[in-house]
Amino acid sequence: MVSTDGGAEPVWSPSGDELFYRKGNELMVVAVETQPAFDSAAPRTLFVGESPESREIYRSYDVFPDGETFVFTQQIEQFYPRRIVVVLNWFDELRSHMAAR
Repeated sequence: MVSTDGGAEPVWSPSGDELFYRKGNELMVVAVETQPAFDSAAPRTLFVGESPESREIYRSYDVFPDGETFVFTQQIEQFYPRRIVVVLNWFDELRSHMAAR
C-alpha cells in the first residue's frame, strides 16, 4: 500500500519509478523502487484542480510518455434541447416536400 489516505485511478509512470493516483481533486505521486524489494516514499501532491473522478472503469487522466505531461478529462454542462419537433406521418410530409420541387 502506497497511499496514506485512500486513492483511486492508479497509473504507473512510463519509467516505472513513480505511481500516480487520484485523491479527490488532487493528483498524487509516490516514488517507488522495485529492486531489490518494493519500497515506496511518502505520497506528495502534484496538482490540485477541478477534475471529476471517474466512476467508470476508465481513468479521468493519463500521463504522456515523457512522464511529465498529463491530460485530464473535463466535465461539461449537459446539453438539453429546449424544443423537440415531432413530425407525425413523416412519409407524407417527405412526399409533399419532394413534390414541391
